[in-house]
Amino acid sequence: VHQVFDPFRSRKLTVVRYQKLILERLDNEPLLAAFGVDTGFNMQAYFMILHAWLLHQRLVLEGSKAKKIDEDLFEQCWNMTRSWLVLKRVPEYR
Repeated sequence: VHQVFDPFRSRKLTVVRYQKLILERLDNEPLLAAFGVDTGFNMQAYFMILHAWLLHQRLVLEGSKAKKIDEDLFEQCWNMTRSWLVLKRVPEYR
C-alpha cells in the first residue's frame, strides 16, 4: 500500500482534536446547565468561541510554532458557525 506523505497531517489532527474537544463541551449538558448556556444559536456560538479563545491563549504561549494551529482552529470554528447559520436558516446569512 502506497501512502502519500502529508507534511501537515500532524497539524490537521491537532486541530481536529481541539475541535472535537470544543464540541464535547457543547454536548455536555451538565456543563451547559452550570453556565446557563441554552440551546439558542447565540449562546452556543458564544460558548464555542469562549473555548476556542481559551485554546488560543494556550497556543499563544507556545509561540510561533503554534501559530498555524491557532489559525486553523479559528478557521474550523468559523466553518462550524457558518454551518450552524445554514442549518438554523438564519435569514441574514445566505
